[in-house]
Amino acid sequence: MKVIDEKGRIFGRINIIDFSVILFLLLLTPMFYYGHKFFKKPVVMERLTYRCEVTIKFSSVIPQVVEALREGDVEKHGSAVIGTLKKIVSVNDSALSFFNPNENRMVVVRDPLRKDAVAIFDVEIFELLGNLYYKSDSYEIKLGGPMGFKTDSYEINGQIINIKK
Repeated sequence: MKVIDEKGRIFGRINIIDFSVILFLLLLTPMFYYGHKFFKKPVVMERLTYRCEVTIKFSSVIPQVVEALREGDVEKHGSAVIGTLKKIVSVNDSALSFFNPNENRMVVVRDPLRKDAVAIFDVEIFELLGNLYYKSDSYEIKLGGPMGFKTDSYEINGQIINIKK
């Protein structure tokens, strides 16, 4: 059996011109797909960036880190300052609480080896899709959420207790 018969059909079933057109269209599809991906302009989400005050409570921190906190400390991202320690509101001993079954009550004891601190930070945040973020879109700013502050000499993590825009 011949591949192309006397009527110009491949294997006696499809015309060679029709086959050429189908093959051309099949080979053209990936070219359109990759051309679209290459020339398509990316959607740029506009980020509204502004500064706000965030109050953070640092719980059960070793005293050396609390003593290293200084008003005016800055956190940088590259060369840009994205956060500044504005004010240290309070520093107290941490408290340990446990249940005393003999007296059937909770007992709270000061822990001299740990400190609690509250501080106000001036930070650069940005809004993306209605949510507030610090540093990147993986650090969402919300009440009760975690937040860290890192300088050249220390890193400290706490919980957000107030946000003032």
